[in-house]
Amino acid sequence: MWLVAGRASVIFDLPTATQSRGAVVPGAPLGLRQAIRAQLGVGAAPKRTSGPVGRGRRQKGRQRAGGPGGQPDPDLLRSLDDLTKAQAWYWADGPGSVTPPGHWNLIAQEVARRRGHTLGQDAKLFFALNNALLDASIVAWDAKRAFNSMRPITAVRWIMENETILAWAPNQGSRVEMRGTRWRPFLPTPSFAEYISGHSTFSAAAVLRSFTGSDSFSFSATVAQGSIPSSIESGVPTTSVTLSWSSFTDLAASASLSRQIGGIHFQDGDLHARATGTDCGKAAYTKWTFRNRLWAA
Repeated sequence: MWLVAGRASVIFDLPTATQSRGAVVPGAPLGLRQAIRAQLGVGAAPKRTSGPVGRGRRQKGRQRAGGPGGQPDPDLLRSLDDLTKAQAWYWADGPGSVTPPGHWNLIAQEVARRRGHTLGQDAKLFFALNNALLDASIVAWDAKRAFNSMRPITAVRWIMENETILAWAPNQGSRVEMRGTRWRPFLPTPSFAEYISGHSTFSAAAVLRSFTGSDSFSFSATVAQGSIPSSIESGVPTTSVTLSWSSFTDLAASASLSRQIGGIHFQDGDLHARATGTDCGKAAYTKWTFRNRLWAA
């Protein structure tokens, strides 16, 4: 499937998807059922015997949200805790919020403050950033319309509708026994196709590293105790959580991974979007740089 990134005039080659029950499901290396178990923390319930029900595989504790370079960490995705819940909620940017592109504009405002920008420098920064973000939106939503892929909630409730599974449930824990039709993600599911992730495309396309000439950027944000809406889960996080990053790359990886943690994207939808967004951002910034040189001439 070849997609054209509108004004950026860049062509991207996205992976071939497979057709399943009227909707397209991007092909996961392990297959859809295995992807559900490996990426969404949905486990098979232990087989019942004459004795007590087993607890299944014990999960290891983790200290940070994600594996190296923001890669998905299966143990973390199986065991939602205050840290991962805070990460998912901080980057959620749902209806009524600043939105994902707006979130990157807030980060850009902090960049501008620290660098002591003039009005002219700000004009260049936000022009470059928002052109890249606009092109990223064209690419991501073109893919969503082309693939029309199902979200995890649809996949789990269909594939495992007649199974008993172990999964997260609000205020009950990460290994709760339930029917597959009762599964729900931590974050509310958006009402449009899964593949590819808009968050991941936007985050990879943000051109702050290119504009500043450095990836180094220390940034932190605190998710206050109990600030996550009770419609998701009441009383969480149980204590205030401070999320910290040391680079633009870390920020982008955290934003992207948050969609897997939230249970609303598969790994393919995230990682393919990161690659596509990176290409889109590079192309948009290259074009902006060329025009900027013309203006300065």
